[in-house]
Amino acid sequence: MRWKPAAKAIGSFIVTVMLLNLLISFAAASSAEFTDVSEDNWAKPYIEKMALKGVITGRGGGRFAPEDKVTRNEVVTMLVRILGYTDIPEDRVIPDSFKGPYLVTEWARKYVAVGVEEGIIAGEDLENFRGDEAAKRYEVAVFAVRALGLEEKARALKNIDMDFKDISEIPMAYRNYVQIAVEKGIITGFEDGTFRPNENISRAQAAALFARVDALLNKLTAREEKGILIKVSTQDLPAVTIRKEDGSERNISVNNSTSIYRHWKKASLQDLVLGDHITVILSSWGSYAEYLEAHEKELFQPLRLTQKITGTVKQVNPQTNLLVITLPTGTDMPYKTASNALIVLDNEVVELGDLAFGQTASIEVDQETGEVVKIKAESVEKEVKGTVYSIFYGGVNFDSIITVNNEDGERETYKISDNAIITRDGKSALLENIQNTDMVHLEIKGSRVVKIIAESAVKTAKGIVKGISFISEKPEITLVSDDKEVTYPVDNNADVERNDRGSKLSDIRKGDKVTLTLTYNIVTEIEAESVNKSVEGTIEGFSLMEDLSITVLTRDNKKETFVLAPDARIKMDGNEITIDELPLGVKGYYVDLRAESDVVVRMDIETKDPQGEIRGKVKHVNKDAQLIVVSVELYIDGKKQYIDRVVYYDEEDTLFVEGNSTVRAKYIDRYLESGDSVTIFGKYQVDGTFIADLVKW
Repeated sequence: MRWKPAAKAIGSFIVTVMLLNLLISFAAASSAEFTDVSEDNWAKPYIEKMALKGVITGRGGGRFAPEDKVTRNEVVTMLVRILGYTDIPEDRVIPDSFKGPYLVTEWARKYVAVGVEEGIIAGEDLENFRGDEAAKRYEVAVFAVRALGLEEKARALKNIDMDFKDISEIPMAYRNYVQIAVEKGIITGFEDGTFRPNENISRAQAAALFARVDALLNKLTAREEKGILIKVSTQDLPAVTIRKEDGSERNISVNNSTSIYRHWKKASLQDLVLGDHITVILSSWGSYAEYLEAHEKELFQPLRLTQKITGTVKQVNPQTNLLVITLPTGTDMPYKTASNALIVLDNEVVELGDLAFGQTASIEVDQETGEVVKIKAESVEKEVKGTVYSIFYGGVNFDSIITVNNEDGERETYKISDNAIITRDGKSALLENIQNTDMVHLEIKGSRVVKIIAESAVKTAKGIVKGISFISEKPEITLVSDDKEVTYPVDNNADVERNDRGSKLSDIRKGDKVTLTLTYNIVTEIEAESVNKSVEGTIEGFSLMEDLSITVLTRDNKKETFVLAPDARIKMDGNEITIDELPLGVKGYYVDLRAESDVVVRMDIETKDPQGEIRGKVKHVNKDAQLIVVSVELYIDGKKQYIDRVVYYDEEDTLFVEGNSTVRAKYIDRYLESGDSVTIFGKYQVDGTFIADLVKW
């Protein structure tokens, strides 16, 4: 009678005891107890797996004898066990179609009987079985193909397509069996291109071959679990978690006695990779894994032919299992995701809904169904600038989502973190304050928006014009507002008004008071108003660049520069002169001017006895050259600066006063020291030289 352990595991107490005894006997056969199978033996994982499943046993005395030859009796016995026959009555009768049953070794008779019934022993083997002979490689291939139920497929095979150098040594009648066995991956040739069909198979080779047959038949599953690795725990309670084919998950404990292999090589838990196909053989009570086998791809199952595709995630819809991938060519491709697809994000198994726009992804597509069966993605860590296309305000059960048209005109969608920092126009804001068409700067971590800096699409800016530049593709205007300088690009078609009249950008002057209208941070309207100024001070000099300008040191120690309008009204010592008659080399003359913003419209200059005053700290005294270097604090364009002024004195005519006492000029270097605060009164010469009349400190 044939039965499967898995089908009998739930039943009477007697059956349970029988199963328990059987499992214990399987465990006792573990290759870990085979003293002649070393840790580095290539066949160790196959031997151990088949021993735990009860397919193979040792030779006694703790030996396995991996290099011993396998008899035809033993081949049939192992195949019968793989088919699930684990409790065959000793009196099982060999069918009459088998000739010479009395020639079969007594221990093997029940297995031969089942072998005949299952069609493993057929054709010529029914007439002349030769059970005690060593099995040849091609014979094992024939027996295996029959056990797999593929004999009809083998017989129907018309074209033999094998390129073994010694194919002629394979009997003609069995070449089709060998080809099927090779195609199924249960037997292979050698590196030198030969198959060696008549070579006897060793016990180690048989263990590897029958491990493949067992995986294909999948009958001995009483203590076996299979699935996709979704988690590895290596801490206090080492374990693996797998997702089974039905979508359920199982956590399986692992201990120091667990044999772990990856790609048939000795491994540790740390060597396992999420997404690996896992096969586990559990202990007798199912409390932990005795054996764990991992492979990157599923082995010896109806293999999925998959196509690997890389790109970035464009869209995800968990409700319809839709996944849209942007390929490197820029094409957007939609895919249906299989319900049991393995999805790994940053080395963590996740659900489809955890994927987000912009994540780099590698997917595997089943070529037969067209469904995505595996996704490996990496989170997005980036910054995005653009304009808001839409916002979905989530709630308790839904994520908030923002869609942005980026600077390249592409549309990007991201989930928003519940703790995202949000500002709008420089002020703290709520997500609800963000408007469509707002400009935004998004900071994205872990594929979620953690920071939103938003600005209104249309806004205004006010300030004083610092300067205008026409160097860039778009002109730029710089304003000073609240002691800060800000530069904005100006649209070439911007509407400009100055003093309530239509103007051009070139009419705007430094110092004008302006209100700018900006659309997406580009100036589209300018309203300018000139600012009237009255300034008194001494002339620091003239310069001629694009326009003739004058620099004035004001009475409050500020240095200001103004452009002279071509039609400015100019008087010198009460006499009206033209701009062409202005002596540009003068310095120190008193000046009183009126300006609109930075343009002088009227100016009075007095050249008589140009008095001056310099205040600062002594930096250096040179008695031989009769000069004092003074560091003067000035405000130039609103910024504090320090410049050195050279003051000359005359030993006979200059008066030096320290406090209330006078000091003789020849002792000045003893009394006037570096760092002393000093006030100097004097006169400017025509060449700009300053001669001191009084030095007081």
